[in-house]
Amino acid sequence: SRVVKCRGLPYSATEEDLKDFFEGSKVAKDGVYLVVNHAGRSSGEAYIMFSTAEDASKALKKDREHLKSRYVEVFASDESAMEDARGVGG
Repeated sequence: SRVVKCRGLPYSATEEDLKDFFEGSKVAKDGVYLVVNHAGRSSGEAYIMFSTAEDASKALKKDREHLKSRYVEVFASDESAMEDARGVGG
């Protein structure tokens, strides 16, 4: 799969922060989805779609590295989970 899920993100994390965090892996166009809760606030989770499965597997190596002051968990995911999250979020 070309998709990973991140958990434990700083609530202030932006799309640019995530692209920087995964430097070296090419993120697909419109490939970052920051999950929001029902109140429209950041949930600290995101889905990222990469250009290739190889880029996604490289991204998995960033598991438990730090973004700002938080350590971020990175999991393998898939496009249908990302689409479900988008559907729930808006």
